[in-house]
Amino acid sequence: MGLGSFSDLQDFVQQAQSLASAKDLHSLMESLIKELGFAHFALAHHVAILVPPSGIVRLHNYPDEWVETVVRRKYFAIDPVHIVSQRTAAGFHWSDFARFIPLSEPQSQMQSEARRAGLGNGFTVPINVPGEYTASVSYAAKNGVKFPHDSLPIANFLGPIAFEAARRIVGGLSRSPMKQPVQAQLTTRQLDCIALVAHGKSDVDIGTILDISPATVKFHVDSARERFDVSSRTQLVVRALFSNQLTFADILSTSSITLRNLLGETRARKKSPH
Repeated sequence: MGLGSFSDLQDFVQQAQSLASAKDLHSLMESLIKELGFAHFALAHHVAILVPPSGIVRLHNYPDEWVETVVRRKYFAIDPVHIVSQRTAAGFHWSDFARFIPLSEPQSQMQSEARRAGLGNGFTVPINVPGEYTASVSYAAKNGVKFPHDSLPIANFLGPIAFEAARRIVGGLSRSPMKQPVQAQLTTRQLDCIALVAHGKSDVDIGTILDISPATVKFHVDSARERFDVSSRTQLVVRALFSNQLTFADILSTSSITLRNLLGETRARKKSPH
């Protein structure tokens, strides 16, 4: 399959739409990356568990050595690809991770081990479908081989198409759509409370920071739980993130140190006779 003209691209689109099995999609992706000059690919929802729920896409041809390393060292949770995919809508080079996030020592070690396993620089296209786990399509060159920069426009274009095929086939969306989480619309005050819950703050502390009573905090949190039909505060935070009403940036933008300072200032202001 050549990819030098519009008709060739359209042929890929039509093939992807008509595939009936994950095996066929895997073969098509192998053919695609060979044409583009890459060695490896991955179509995946970002689920950091070994046995994912039904309907999750996880299709790749990464080296077995690298897959075993990821599982053994539990790299799912710190994978920069997963984190950066939540911070941009555009494709990004793996060599540019530091432009988006400060890499920790374990993340730098992860990159080194990936190179030892044969993975060179890669390029990832974020895939974010409302109501589903975040996901991505990644292409990787073989370590030591020139990166195929000229192929990136096609990789950008065909990545989401390939992922849609994976959602249909692996996720079974053509037969039984994924169960969507309850889409409750939260108020601004509820989201304020949930963001502070994510920091581990008590109702008393949240009330002090927001200048409302602990009972009012509990009311807002409990109302939000009811809207999402969840039983715990942890589930509430997850659902708020999952529905895109609250982002990791909302939670992380206010550090624990800032919250402690704000908490102290508010308490001092309440104690002041003036």
